[in-house]
Amino acid sequence: MIANIAEGFYRFYFKDSKRFYLIAGGCLGEIKSDIFISFDRGYIKEEIFSDLLQSLEKILKMLNSLIKVTNEHKRKSSYS
Repeated sequence: MIANIAEGFYRFYFKDSKRFYLIAGGCLGEIKSDIFISFDRGYIKEEIFSDLLQSLEKILKMLNSLIKVTNEHKRKSSYS
């Protein structure tokens, strides 16, 4: 996930950057699924499960903010 964000950050075109950020969002979905599977199988306790989900939601909000800012920069640069 972090590698996708890093790669998106260094892309020249906003559309490319956004594509990698969206891929990172997909990775977060995979991680969320892994967290649920781990909890369902008893590998992690409920407290850890809860903490992980809260952290995941925070990261998702930050990623969505990055996507929003990227979209705003794209609009601003296309009007120049």
